[in-house]
Amino acid sequence: MHKAELKQLQLQINPHFLLNSINVVYSLAQIRNFGLIQSMCLNLVKYFRFTTRISGSLVAVGEEMEHMDSYLRIQQLRFPGKIDFDIDIDEELEQQQLPPLLVQPFIENAVKHGFDFMDEPFRIGISVHYPGGAAAGAGEGGIREIFKESGGADGNEIGSEERAGTDGGGRSTVRSAATNGDGRSMERMMPTDGSSRSFQVVVEDNGSGFPEEVLKELQSGRRFEASGDEHLGIWNVHHRLKLLYGSSASLQFSNREAGGARIVIVLPLDGAHRNQSNGGGIDVSRVDRG
Repeated sequence: MHKAELKQLQLQINPHFLLNSINVVYSLAQIRNFGLIQSMCLNLVKYFRFTTRISGSLVAVGEEMEHMDSYLRIQQLRFPGKIDFDIDIDEELEQQQLPPLLVQPFIENAVKHGFDFMDEPFRIGISVHYPGGAAAGAGEGGIREIFKESGGADGNEIGSEERAGTDGGGRSTVRSAATNGDGRSMERMMPTDGSSRSFQVVVEDNGSGFPEEVLKELQSGRRFEASGDEHLGIWNVHHRLKLLYGSSASLQFSNREAGGARIVIVLPLDGAHRNQSNGGGIDVSRVDRG
């Protein structure tokens, strides 16, 4: 399974925000805000504990999303009041396996490029669901509430856990829903046409979206032909998916109609279509804008 190469690729994803995070701790110490210092240190410990204990090529979806929760809470402390986020996971998929650090490069890219000159909070949504499942049907990206004008998610929704009063002054929601809004079991929402042999990780935001030329290069696959430093993280994701799954995984890129970027990562369920050789390519699917 080319574990050595996969491990090397994982280590290439460096925490570029580390020095900035330490600077935040220093600034908080100057004003003696010990509560926020504790929060920043706790989330940094969680972040690095995850990155340093990776021993295999796969981790559970729930662990990956906990890691993203820590990362985004750090970003909320770096940019107080400017970032909201929502993580929505189908309960049945929490133990599904996926490559570690799969989502972070896209979130890093969104934070770096997505909310320059924005007057409203930058909103990021991450959902993990079956194709066509309840989460997918909740809106353009399956996380409808985070993109409402009021921001955030409806804390009264079945299965939601509102983490109110986030440390960075933003809003965050992490939910694992076993039922949809009318109480029906998620199992009943699973597709029966064979697509349930895969699941999706959807990442979207309300920022500036992909520039047209960049979007064309991502959709055509030209963006992945070289591993330049500027786009190393996304190239890393593409290459690891190719090594692990061959053509059984896909990356889809588009811009949301209401504004912002949308990435869909389609992965096979455990044991389905795992790549047994270095052959095969990943399907970088074309997705129309909007």
